[in-house]
Amino acid sequence: MTPAEINQAIAESMGWVRVPPSEVDADMAAAGGSVWYRQPVEKTVCTAHDLPNYHDDLNAIQGAVALMPNYAHNAFRWEVVKYLMHIHEDKPLDPIDYMLAPADVWARAYVKAIGKWREQ
Repeated sequence: MTPAEINQAIAESMGWVRVPPSEVDADMAAAGGSVWYRQPVEKTVCTAHDLPNYHDDLNAIQGAVALMPNYAHNAFRWEVVKYLMHIHEDKPLDPIDYMLAPADVWARAYVKAIGKWREQ
């Protein structure tokens, strides 16, 4: 999955919903963007490009992980550990390594843990 697809999958799991093309108003169309999202609680509307950058922003993905459904936490941790084991084959993992994994690793692990990962 591309970083944009990962961001969209996480945003959708966080409650953002795609705005159907029939609901794109003149102001939205004038602003550009082919895919629009609405956050149901705050009624915030933005393009897919302007969604939180979970893939590259550790603060954003940590916020998503904190709200992750309980059933997915173990799967998320396992995905991060599998990645770290792969890149650190030559040394044992320290528990702090898990917390220091970069945002893109957390984002991929999140999408895999919630069952939304698609191979390219």
